[in-house]
Amino acid sequence: LRVVPGFDLFRGPGKFAIFAVMFVAMLAAAGAREILQLPRRTWPFALVLAALSATAIVLAFGVRNAFGEGTWSDLISQLQPGWEASKRLPANFTFLSAQFAAYSLIFAGISSAIVAVLIGAASKWRWSGAALLAFGVIELTGFAWYSRATVDLSAMVNPEVGATCAELPEGTRVMDRRVGLNLLPWRVRNAWGYDPIMLKRYRDFVRYASDFDLESIDMDHNIDVSDRILAMVNCAYVVDSRPGDRKRPRAIDNPLPRFSFPSWVVVEPDEVKRLELIHNEAFDPRETMVLEVAPEYGPTGETIDGAVKVIDESTDAVTLEVDVNADAVLLMGDAYAKSWKIDNLGEAAQQRYTLMPANHALRAIPLAKGHHRIRLSYGPLSYAIGFWVTLVSAPAFFLVSLASLSWHVRHN
Repeated sequence: LRVVPGFDLFRGPGKFAIFAVMFVAMLAAAGAREILQLPRRTWPFALVLAALSATAIVLAFGVRNAFGEGTWSDLISQLQPGWEASKRLPANFTFLSAQFAAYSLIFAGISSAIVAVLIGAASKWRWSGAALLAFGVIELTGFAWYSRATVDLSAMVNPEVGATCAELPEGTRVMDRRVGLNLLPWRVRNAWGYDPIMLKRYRDFVRYASDFDLESIDMDHNIDVSDRILAMVNCAYVVDSRPGDRKRPRAIDNPLPRFSFPSWVVVEPDEVKRLELIHNEAFDPRETMVLEVAPEYGPTGETIDGAVKVIDESTDAVTLEVDVNADAVLLMGDAYAKSWKIDNLGEAAQQRYTLMPANHALRAIPLAKGHHRIRLSYGPLSYAIGFWVTLVSAPAFFLVSLASLSWHVRHN
C-alpha cells in the first residue's frame, strides 16, 4: 500500500488494514454469496435500516445543535487523555468533538439509507446484491481515507527542520525537543523515539542526569537532554519540529559513531553505580564501555582496528559484516532489549555470539579476532505466539471454508 498515493506516510497502511480486515471479517460472517443472492422478501430488514438511518441523522443534528454543551460536555470532561494528548487539546475541543461526532452519525445515517434502498430493491433489481458489495468497498475506502487524513505529518513540521532532515542520510539520528511524530516523513531516527512506550533501560539512561519528570511529559514538553548523552547514542542534531518555531537545527559536537570499539571494558553489575559511572564527566565512551558481566572476548587497552559494514537492515533486523584485528567488544549506539537475538551466518571467527547491554542501555557484542558475519533480529515472545497461532489457524480456516463451499455446491 505504500506505493499508493495517500498511503505512503505513517500509519496510512495500518489504518486502512484495520478497516479492511473488519470489512472482510463481516463479509465472511454474512456470506458474500448470500449477499449476492438476496432473498425476495427483504423489505422488513430494509425498514429496520431506514429507521436506524433516520435515528442516526436525528441524533447527529441533536449533537451538532448542542455545540458541545450539556450532556456532551459532561461526557467529554470525564475523559482522561493519556500524557501524549494531554496538552494537545485545543480550547474548543468539546465543540470540535461534537461536530466530528455529528458528521460521523450523518455519514452512518446516509450509508444505512443507501443500504436500505439496495436491500429493499432486491425483489425488483437482480443486481442489488452486487451493488451492495460495491458500496461496501466504496464506504470502506472513503472512511479509511478520511481517517488517514487526520495524521498528515507533512503539515505539522517546521519547514526549516524538514529541509535539514531531507538532506541527511537515511537513518541519521536526530533529537526532537518536541515529543511527537513529526520527523517520520524524513526517515530519520529520533533519539527520543516515536512511541510513548519506552524501554526502561533507555529511560533510566536518559533521565538520570536530566531535570525533567519523564512521567509527566506531553506533546508540548521541551525535552532537554545533555549533548554529552546525545553524543553517546550517535545523535547528530537537536531540532524543534513545531511549526512556527524559528530555532535552527543545532549540530551535536563529535557524536559517537553507531559502531565503535572502545579499548577498555569496565564490569559493574550494580545499576546505581553503573549509571553514576556512565554519567560522570570523566567517563569517555570513546575509550571505555561499561558492561554488567565480563565478556568472553574483550580488549586489553590496545587500540582496536575494526570495520563494520551494514549488509541489510529493516525495523526489526540488521545484518553486519565485522572485521577486527584483535579480540574486541563491538559497541552499538542502538537501544538494548532482551528480545534482540544474534545469529551466526557462518562466515565467522567464532561459533557462538552473545548480545549484552553496554553503558546500561546500548548493545555490545564480544568478538574474537577475525572476520564475522552476523544477524541481529528482534523476536519477542508475543511475536512467536502470534506466528504459531496464525500458522495453525490459517490452514484450519481454509479447510473449514473449503468444506462449507463443498457443502453448498452439493446441496445447491
